[in-house]
Amino acid sequence: EVRFYLELASKTNLSTPKCYYGDIDLKSGYCVLLLEDLTHYCVVDISIGCNIYNADLVIESLANFHASWWEKSEIQDIDYITPINQLADYKQRQYQEWWSQFPQKLEIALPGYQLPSAFLELCQQFGGSFAKLLTEMSQPPITILHKDPHVDNLLFGVHEDDQKLVFIDWQLFGFGRSVTDVTYFMIMSLPVALRRQAEHKLLRNYHNLLVQNRVENYSFEQCWTDYQRAFFRSLHILVVVVSVTDITRDYAKKILRALLPRIIAFGEDHKVQKFL
Repeated sequence: EVRFYLELASKTNLSTPKCYYGDIDLKSGYCVLLLEDLTHYCVVDISIGCNIYNADLVIESLANFHASWWEKSEIQDIDYITPINQLADYKQRQYQEWWSQFPQKLEIALPGYQLPSAFLELCQQFGGSFAKLLTEMSQPPITILHKDPHVDNLLFGVHEDDQKLVFIDWQLFGFGRSVTDVTYFMIMSLPVALRRQAEHKLLRNYHNLLVQNRVENYSFEQCWTDYQRAFFRSLHILVVVVSVTDITRDYAKKILRALLPRIIAFGEDHKVQKFL
């Protein structure tokens, strides 16, 4: 995140907190960031999800950001920007190990919570296709990705002179197919009913903005397919979080109760098993 602010933040058209000072000791890993105070900005409760107005803002911002880095050769020349399939084979083995623990950990956190049998089967099958799917999503056309654009990492302006939207927490940023960020946002941050109602229009608006920003040779049909395929990165994140963190806290349980129905519904709606 420090290196993003020191070298890339000034080159992006995505609103980020102003950085007044930043430095990093590459030998020890110690770092410091002095950022703009944005504590008066509005934060959306991820367990509730955002409304259509906020979703429009996010999609517009992501489209303009992705278009500004679309297929730029310098992306792969910056050594600390990694593709989303980095260490894919290793991560596939990790996922398979974590998935074996997932149902038991979920039962401890949410006793009696029943996962659909089709979802359990999907998660099991995904373990053998993990590396392949991540590699597909790292192939051209590529752009820089935030990789964690859910509402906990988004600040919405409240005053007239505020930025309408600010993106924080850039520690995971990398590169790959642009719509990876869009799918992640839609699953993690929109209530199921709103996502179902608005996703086609939101994705159409996203693609139209890419075209307006001179993105070529990327059809809406391909964008829609990538949007569906990118589901599996959100699934991976969910399994990781449940498997390696303490999910017995009340806040973690609250988030799980919100996110599980969203990711299950997306998989069912888009019949994502066709990509395995």
